[in-house]
Amino acid sequence: MLTDSEKTSRVAIFSVYDKDGVWGEYRSYLVTELKKVSQRLFIVVNGTLHDEIPQSISDSTTQIFFRENLGFDAGAYKEILVNHIGLNDLRIYQELILCNDTFFGPFTSFVDIFEDMKKNDADYWGLFRIEERILEVICSCFYVFRLKTNLIADLYSYFKRSINANTTNIYDTYNEYEIGLYSWLRFKNYKSDTYIKHNPYNVNVNGDMALLDVKLPIIKKKFFSSCTNKENIVHALQLIYYSSRYSIDYILNYTDLSIYEINCIDDVVNYELQQNKLNTSRQYFCQLTKVFLLSYIDEASDIYIYGNGIWADFIYGIYFKNTNKLNGFIISKEKCKHNMYDLPIYSYDKYFDEKNVIVAMSASNTRDLILHIGKKVKWLYLW
Repeated sequence: MLTDSEKTSRVAIFSVYDKDGVWGEYRSYLVTELKKVSQRLFIVVNGTLHDEIPQSISDSTTQIFFRENLGFDAGAYKEILVNHIGLNDLRIYQELILCNDTFFGPFTSFVDIFEDMKKNDADYWGLFRIEERILEVICSCFYVFRLKTNLIADLYSYFKRSINANTTNIYDTYNEYEIGLYSWLRFKNYKSDTYIKHNPYNVNVNGDMALLDVKLPIIKKKFFSSCTNKENIVHALQLIYYSSRYSIDYILNYTDLSIYEINCIDDVVNYELQQNKLNTSRQYFCQLTKVFLLSYIDEASDIYIYGNGIWADFIYGIYFKNTNKLNGFIISKEKCKHNMYDLPIYSYDKYFDEKNVIVAMSASNTRDLILHIGKKVKWLYLW
């Protein structure tokens, strides 16, 4: 168990957003868990809530702020760090927790998770990594920073300088926070770690398998909308019900699963799972190496990225953000906007067939593109 001195050495910031303005019992549970491992808690609501935050949450150690729905979770963290804590007060704490509300759980108490993570000497850690051969980040839904002198100043400076707290573009936040912060911390030689050492599953599609095989202590809310297999959804709920103290009512009361005829706990526990229909596939990993990708970029006189989604954002943020090598982005459809990161967006035509192009899309979208326009000799495909 955590000692009192350890428990009182942390400050936590909890970022909240709900498109319907619903608080939800799952957030109350998450706040309770955060309070077990922190002395001071800031709850930051982006936008509005139609529900009242339970009075039991408001106490002398907890402050609640409402702000305009801008900047996503990174904007909320910046708001508190810069405008309400400040650099001097941040030095009081030994650790900083940044947590958002994009997951249900934890199914293993934060007390036990923190106890386990005491064994490592990392400067910062999270719950699990998102890993590819050309991409590696810690999932930003939960971060813990050990506030040694240099890291305090560097972390505060990064949020103040590099996080746009007023953006309405989620890709800005991916680039600046999830990708940008992790890449910058690695550049500064800070050491990272994760509670789950390796997770071979896509948590948005096979969240149940991540619970079963690697004992992931959370499940992403997006799993219940992205996964279209009833067996996997029921499997996840049954695993949580039988292997943890977490009430699946927190999930069922918040998430509409009526399309699968799941409305209450009885619908879950009485369902006879069809194991042969479970999707147990592991994540399809990129076949390129980082060395090969860097070599392709280095040898190209001019270069484009095909795509304008999350993979394009990852590739830009990691490999092009601080260079002038990229000429622009290419998309298949008519332009939905004129530029991305101040670079032009072009509609595909055969002019680009002889150009250097990195196809930065998901594996399935890449396959569809090749079927539609053929495979180009000079283009680089991630999959």
